[in-house]
Amino acid sequence: MPKESGVSAVAVVAAFAVLAVAGTGFLAWQSTEQLGRAQTELDAAKSGLNKARADLRQATQDLAVAAGQSLAPAREADSLLAALGTPADRARFTAVADSARQVVQRCAQERRQRDTAHADSARFGVR
Repeated sequence: MPKESGVSAVAVVAAFAVLAVAGTGFLAWQSTEQLGRAQTELDAAKSGLNKARADLRQATQDLAVAAGQSLAPAREADSLLAALGTPADRARFTAVADSARQVVQRCAQERRQRDTAHADSARFGVR
């Protein structure tokens, strides 16, 4: 009888070891799956960020053109404006450009105020 209890104890320990290895393998497999999902989400976020960056760059260029701060040389812009023809067209264009310029300046001023307030709150620990 003592021989049988020794064999059954070895069998229980071996079964326990097999279950422990299987459990560890399952946890490793789950972690790999989670890592794969996280990598996929990270790639999607990077793609979205790159698209947003491109959209922002395009919007900045469009706004600069609308505000009369085009990257085109001034003489080219003047020749385009002169080619429009009537003084009424030029007056409308000038009014729109002035309005857009004011909006851009106001937005820039508000941004500076927000940045200053954020820097102050970060410096003094206010949230």
